[in-house]
Amino acid sequence: MIEKKTVSQVKFDKSVTAKTESIFALGNGYLGIRSADEERTSYNKEDFFVNGIFNKDTREDVSELANLADLMTTPIYFDGVEFEVSKKR
Repeated sequence: MIEKKTVSQVKFDKSVTAKTESIFALGNGYLGIRSADEERTSYNKEDFFVNGIFNKDTREDVSELANLADLMTTPIYFDGVEFEVSKKR
């Protein structure tokens, strides 16, 4: 039987955002999304990558990933004001 494991973030901590964005990244070898909060914030580093655009010269070279337009971030508005999770109200 395979034991199920869960990786979760139980509370928001702005100081570890870069780490959690990397931990929760999702990719399949061709496309990759650097995970970020659903809300748009000033400190997130949302990225959407595609592999295979730039070829390597040799096996030792590192593949370059092309950065595509961010399609995942959703701005949330309350009474016409954009919500940002780090701002206390």
